[in-house]
Amino acid sequence: MDSKHSEPSPLESLPVELVRLILSALPDVISLQTAILSSPTFYRPFVRAQSAITSHVLLQQIDATVLPDAVLAVSASRLQTCDETDRLELVREFSRKSLGDKAMLPKTWPLQEAVAIAKLHVYVDGFAHKFAAATLTEPPFAPAESSPMPTQQESLRIHRALYRFETYRHLFRVAPDALRLDSLQLFFRHYSTFENEQLACIHDFFARAVLLSLIGKVSDGTFETTINSPLVQNLLLLGLEGLHNAIYRVPGNLFADLPPGADLFRPQSFLYAGLCYANDSEIHITLNEMSPQLQELHIRKPFFADPDSGPLEAWKWAYLEEMGMEFVFNRARRSLRRWGYVLWDRWRLDDIGVLEEPFEPW
Repeated sequence: MDSKHSEPSPLESLPVELVRLILSALPDVISLQTAILSSPTFYRPFVRAQSAITSHVLLQQIDATVLPDAVLAVSASRLQTCDETDRLELVREFSRKSLGDKAMLPKTWPLQEAVAIAKLHVYVDGFAHKFAAATLTEPPFAPAESSPMPTQQESLRIHRALYRFETYRHLFRVAPDALRLDSLQLFFRHYSTFENEQLACIHDFFARAVLLSLIGKVSDGTFETTINSPLVQNLLLLGLEGLHNAIYRVPGNLFADLPPGADLFRPQSFLYAGLCYANDSEIHITLNEMSPQLQELHIRKPFFADPDSGPLEAWKWAYLEEMGMEFVFNRARRSLRRWGYVLWDRWRLDDIGVLEEPFEPW
């Protein structure tokens, strides 16, 4: 009896070099992981060039200027839970080595590390789109018939702020009062005031999204009285993946997909308190009273050297007559944070003419 042999698939007959080119052209790391696990045809060529292929795909998915922030967030997620004293030391060490020294990123990435970064990036990218769609339709922007699109630099800026949110969440997820009181030294001092105000914009965006899921409609008065509630702050503590699941996965039921044992009413002020501590209580003069040298000292060098002046100029415009003890997360600037004022390019700010008149706090 003649034995029948199955014909090899066209993929199996491809040269190894061509298979590697196909893998390198995949749009994201999760697709790469799926491909190599689906068939030996992909797995075998991948193994001998995995670092090069993985690194290429990762940098296609995540911009190189955002990657340091992504790595920080993933690294912070791996900090161990321990008692207060040890936790404080862990956070100090992380702040010194990862934030202060800005360790050089590797030139190549193992698949496991790239997958961890790529999984988080899915939520970062999704929330970046939602943030832009929500804020770019708020006054002073004109209502648009279709969703306005951020520029690439604006989108990357939002990505960095979202990664910063996730990093903070992991560093201070079990923060006792001692950690919070020291948060200026541990975390916020490594960022400029306008970068910390960007994080404040993200905080307010998430707080409003949580409240919308809870009560359907949020007036300014309701937002003002509930933003620091234990319920809202405990929900923000869930992080990007948890917030996505809680807000969007089960419409109308914010509590359906929470982790087991989650206590949403325990005393907690999380990022709200942290942003208050981002200010220096010893600065008793206003921004416009400071010399250029003093301004540079208290605004601080940004963690990311933004090539666009929009965020810095917007922040200076908003805080020109404010004392240094109120340079971040000021209540009178909440209306500005609603449209994400420190996250846009200078051309967009000039286009709406918002910087032409002095800011009038409410």
